Amino acid sequence: MTQLNHTGSQEESRLRGFYSFLFCVLDFGLLNAAFFVLNYWKRGTFDLSSSYFNLLIGCYVIWFFVSIFTKKFKVGSYSSYWDCIALYVRSGLYGAYCAAFIVVMWGLSEYSRLHVFGTWGILVLLEGVIFSVYYAIAGRGRRREDGGGRTDGSLQHGGLWI
Repeated sequence: MTQLNHTGSQEESRLRGFYSFLFCVLDFGLLNAAFFVLNYWKRGTFDLSSSYFNLLIGCYVIWFFVSIFTKKFKVGSYSSYWDCIALYVRSGLYGAYCAAFIVVMWGLSEYSRLHVFGTWGILVLLEGVIFSVYYAIAGRGRRREDGGGRTDGSLQHGGLWI
């Protein structure tokens, strides 16, 4: 019996690790999408100048540290829909604050404020849309399985409470 529980927790841990990695890769793609959409809108091309390439690298660094600081990809911390949305909004605000701090402290006035701040705003919107679609699909599956779903707002996917 103990062996069975240990195996189940290992499988659950692996599954959480997989979802954490999947959310991380998806979020990195959304960051790129937000940055390049704004670049196309402002400049009419997806090609980056060398200075905007440096800004993109800066966004990567900020995104990495903010994601670690807010535990954005710790799957077990997603307790409800609104907690998750609040986590995405909070991490987007931290990203915008860090970008503003760096731009002001290093005197990087050649960057468009719309590009610097808009990247984080669009990222939050894209994350909210993707998560809402996921939540709607996962919620529909739960309602079919248990006759109405959970009332505590918890997220479940394949028997794993996240």
